[in-house]
Amino acid sequence: MSIKITFTGDFCPIGMVKAYSKSLLNRDIYGSVLKHLIESDLSVTNLECPLTESSKKIKKYGPNLKARPESVELLVTGKFKLATLANNHILDYSSQGLMDTIDILHRKDIGYVGAGADLDKASQPYITSIKGMKIAIVNYTQSEYSIAGMDCSGANPINPLKNAQEIAEIKKNADTVIVVIHGGHEHESIPSPYFRELLRFYASCNVKAVIGHHTHVCSGYEIYNAVPIFYGLGNFIFPYKKDMPDSWYEGCLLQLELKDDNTSFNLIPFTQSRDDSSLSEMNDVRKSKFMQNIERLNNLITNDIEFRNLWESKFKASKLNFFAELMISNRWIRALVKRKLIPISYVISDKDVMKYYHIFFCESHKEQIQYVLNDEMQRLREH
Repeated sequence: MSIKITFTGDFCPIGMVKAYSKSLLNRDIYGSVLKHLIESDLSVTNLECPLTESSKKIKKYGPNLKARPESVELLVTGKFKLATLANNHILDYSSQGLMDTIDILHRKDIGYVGAGADLDKASQPYITSIKGMKIAIVNYTQSEYSIAGMDCSGANPINPLKNAQEIAEIKKNADTVIVVIHGGHEHESIPSPYFRELLRFYASCNVKAVIGHHTHVCSGYEIYNAVPIFYGLGNFIFPYKKDMPDSWYEGCLLQLELKDDNTSFNLIPFTQSRDDSSLSEMNDVRKSKFMQNIERLNNLITNDIEFRNLWESKFKASKLNFFAELMISNRWIRALVKRKLIPISYVISDKDVMKYYHIFFCESHKEQIQYVLNDEMQRLREH
């Protein structure tokens, strides 16, 4: 017995996709990628935005994304049976946008996981039986503006200890558990030390695979304690801006094949057209270069010395901008500091650095400030 499950990265049918969804020319947009979706026993995509007509944006730093409700026809044509919703944009148009999305997925017989009317509902796994195997998929996202609460809708947050307990309970009633994570540093093809450690932690929870997305670029993978970890599948369909780098328009399908106690996988790289968002499998030459780069990333991820040195250099290079964004509220002064026209010590003293260190590294202070900021965001959501 063999079961094939296909996963994609971020699906956000905005921009040029509107023309396809409106005229229902959906089959054209998938090209030869469609056959891989159709032949799977279960196809899963990360729905990166609500499908809604709601105009009520939440207050946040960054763009508010949504797509037309009829864009769901793209999922229907692609034979997707599950949408993961735990991501940083699913609540962009408030609770109404999320509930509209859940409603239209339900009407099209497409399952969902990772978000709901409250935290309890958002944390429920998706469980299905395929060829006699009971498969559970759990979905978590890093904490931004979309997180659910005890009495408010949103996405299921990363909480390693709680999640591990949940996975252990799910394992009692499922043959296989697969973890899907939305997180990491955008536009970075190498996972950060924290994200690598986090996904390795989930891999240690007796699961079949750990799959990540959010960075909008393809990353490498590793086999950790016999569990495959995929750090980033890139975008699936996400026509954000035409001037985005080439990496934005590259993605890969992940096909997991479950057979008894054995798990194998295949990566199918493709490109997304800048003009009409249509997908095309890479030709042999481009695919060879793509897979060579994936192998390079794999080696970096698993080489602790090179991995550490790489991220130390990245963090050092970002230090000035980080301090400016975090500690300088006046945007004009912030711009002068970033351009090195005035020294950062002019506005940020050593005492300030010590204060912020105390806030962010002391667990008690961090818990307090997280509560206060979360309470303030609730207030902003309601107004």
